[in-house]
Amino acid sequence: MKFDYVLVGGGTSACVLASQLIERKMGTVAIIESGRAPIGARISTPVRYTETFSTSWDYGLQTQPQAELANRRLAWPRGRMLGGSSGINAMIYIAPRREDMESWPSSWAFDKIESSIHEIESRLFASDHIEPDIHPLSQRFLEAVNALNREQLSDNLRARQSSEISPIRFRRTQNNGRRRSAYHVFLKPILYHPKLTIIENANASKIRLDDNRARAVEFQRYGENNLIEAERAVILTSGAVFSPAILMRSGIGSIDHLSDHGIDTRLDLRGVGQNLQDHLIVPLVFESKNQPALEKNFSEATRLEYLQSRTGAKCSNIAEVGAFMLLESFDFTCDDATVPENIQLHFTPTHYLEYPTRRLPSDAWTIGVTQSNPRSRGEVRLTRDDNSAYGLSIAPQYLSEHHDLQFLIKAIRQTLPITQQPSLLDVLGSTLIPRGLTDACRNRDSFDKQLEKFVRRYALSLYHPVGTCAMGDDRQAVVDEGLKVHGTDNLYVADSSIIPYLPIGNPQSFAMLIGYRAAKMIEKAQA
Repeated sequence: MKFDYVLVGGGTSACVLASQLIERKMGTVAIIESGRAPIGARISTPVRYTETFSTSWDYGLQTQPQAELANRRLAWPRGRMLGGSSGINAMIYIAPRREDMESWPSSWAFDKIESSIHEIESRLFASDHIEPDIHPLSQRFLEAVNALNREQLSDNLRARQSSEISPIRFRRTQNNGRRRSAYHVFLKPILYHPKLTIIENANASKIRLDDNRARAVEFQRYGENNLIEAERAVILTSGAVFSPAILMRSGIGSIDHLSDHGIDTRLDLRGVGQNLQDHLIVPLVFESKNQPALEKNFSEATRLEYLQSRTGAKCSNIAEVGAFMLLESFDFTCDDATVPENIQLHFTPTHYLEYPTRRLPSDAWTIGVTQSNPRSRGEVRLTRDDNSAYGLSIAPQYLSEHHDLQFLIKAIRQTLPITQQPSLLDVLGSTLIPRGLTDACRNRDSFDKQLEKFVRRYALSLYHPVGTCAMGDDRQAVVDEGLKVHGTDNLYVADSSIIPYLPIGNPQSFAMLIGYRAAKMIEKAQA
């Protein structure tokens, strides 16, 4: 088999990129995907997305035991289907912001990508798009944030308007009560195009190189070894875990690490698999008083309402609303740019840790606290450990930078006043997690020690891994600003692994942006 462009992985970025390659009439395109097309109620019904975790739709990854998180292994759900993790995520869409792009190369400056963002959004969201209703508890959270803003401003506790908490009703990649993943929006309309071939249930193993040129991709399908040739380019679109793994298995990576695994080094790129970043979420869970939680509304009537009109509680993405705020007295300066120290809050009208794992979960609501710009960096490496799926070691090294732990402790303290506003006080019962939470004003030192134990015990991944094939021109960079792997002619990476620094919010929009712009960049490079 021979094609002009071979995409290794059929995830979020791949769906957008394939559509652009076809629209631009750049040649024949093949996608090698280990999963298949997403179908079924668990995927299409928004509120059921967590039911896809640990199923055939999910790679079922776990991290290595994390020393700073009580030696726990954290689950890392990743979509194993066309559309990738856009088929199993919470559907939250937060567009790239100007401040996010300040750490990217100049060709990715916000003014240069803004039109691409608008084009993507015009396809994701119809002009008459209406966001689904939100749960009454979610509405109460928004009211509480606004009330706290008014209180702080009137008490002169905020020196700058920029420090005001920004409530947000998350935009969702849904339409008419159904999920709209990258597959549904970008790939499905061209599924039967004569220039497109999709090879499902196929696991790519390595890239064949001729000097510095990618010639073909090896893959296994139904127990047989196969080869697919690329005339113009091989493009890795397998995400922050599998794209660096494929590069390493192909002899591209740190010479020391590859030698340890008996792999001949074709290109000594020490940044492959390094610079791993992810968002941690720390759930503050409170008993819900006077207002039933989301799942308490589920009934036969709810099911019928959804089947008949695609409305009601089944349209919820669980994390319906949230907020952004700056953390006081923290600043974070990276190599060439100053990144604001942001807190992102996700509110769920559920018990975050029990939904939907318990048959009768507690009546509760949750505020999840996240550090937008963590300093800690981890890695993805090859391993011979029989307990590690796919022969990979995922070591995010959460909280390895002490700054991150101190940030989260202070962020929790700064978040708690939201719960004391009238709209939430009316539904505030006992504190479920962490139990025994004390008043921060009584004894700051002992309170912070309590919060430190809490963070180490309960912090979870928000499933936003990026950075393992980082874009740039320094010694740790893997791809240049045109997404071409350094030292190669026609090998590209176009997925979230190239993101040099985590964005402030959920990175789904970045995966789409990278796929959208990749086609134009590759076309320009090969002109």
